[in-house]
Amino acid sequence: MTVISYHQNTTYKLRYITYVIFLLVASNVYVDERHVGKRMNRMKLLIPFVFLILSTTTAHLNLKHVKCLVCRIIVDEFEKEVGQIDPKKKIEIGQYRLDPAGNTLHKHVPMTRSEVHLSEMLDNICKKMEDYVRARYKSNGRLTILKLMTESGLNPLLRDVDIIQDGDLNKSLEYFCEDVVNDNEETFIKVMGSKEEDAKTKICTEMADYCTEFIDELDDSDATTEADGVDESEQDNKPEQVETSEQDNKSEKDEQHDELNQSDKTEL
Repeated sequence: MTVISYHQNTTYKLRYITYVIFLLVASNVYVDERHVGKRMNRMKLLIPFVFLILSTTTAHLNLKHVKCLVCRIIVDEFEKEVGQIDPKKKIEIGQYRLDPAGNTLHKHVPMTRSEVHLSEMLDNICKKMEDYVRARYKSNGRLTILKLMTESGLNPLLRDVDIIQDGDLNKSLEYFCEDVVNDNEETFIKVMGSKEEDAKTKICTEMADYCTEFIDELDDSDATTEADGVDESEQDNKPEQVETSEQDNKSEKDEQHDELNQSDKTEL
């Protein structure tokens, strides 16, 4: 896994250059009045470069990476909403076709596959981004987006990260979400309606192309395990416990089988 990406390195360099230029500009303020005119001209020449580098730095915060993570969370939240729908519940849709008697033909489809219903659900997904924050792992600097609260309380993974606080109190995540949804609404509805096994990869990597550059920095914990506040180590322990219980059951059955065989031999 890449600890710090090329874009992140570039961002740090640009910030350093911006800081140096800022010092140069600031140093021109404390000058003798006789040289004010010349100094001001130099400042005017430097100001465009400052704004240029600041804008470049903002771009290299890697907004595409943020969109990638936001896209994956949208899929997770969307799947949760769809999962709460009764699979037996159906909705009637018109086909704009008439039967021989002149009556409009209607078709019933599961609500989980209704494009109209899925579209309405998708319109409300971005409000859920208020519950998330951008952060970087303290151990490797990897960018992530975490849910602040889980069903059990404060997300325990928050202790492992440094939260990136935006000036707009993380409202930008909601804006990113709206951009992603608006640009890929049909894709979300099509994939979610067809119940793809790996919807996150299908939508965010293959179709929307947000995550292609960051595959090495992604894993399933980005939007599922982390969002729910589930520790991966706990997940790893569960299969072992199941295997152990299965082995115990097998050994008990073997012992019972041996006892039955022994009793049969005794009777004979």
